[in-house]
Amino acid sequence: MYLKHNIVGWFEIPVLDMDRAVRFYETVFEIKLDRRQLGPLEMAWFPWVEGGMGSSGSLVRSEFHKPSENGSRT
Repeated sequence: MYLKHNIVGWFEIPVLDMDRAVRFYETVFEIKLDRRQLGPLEMAWFPWVEGGMGSSGSLVRSEFHKPSENGSRT
């Protein structure tokens, strides 16, 4: 099977401590996250490379986004 488009279009990683999470991901991946306040959401967007493979996403902190001790769940 050949895919013409990425399967995943966006991901969000819920965090409790945005400063700590940003330091971690910027250090591990050697990137710069773009931090934004969008109403009640505090977000830090991962960089997107136009035409690159994979998807982009963000760290997100709000009263509705809570990390799970069991990881992401569907």
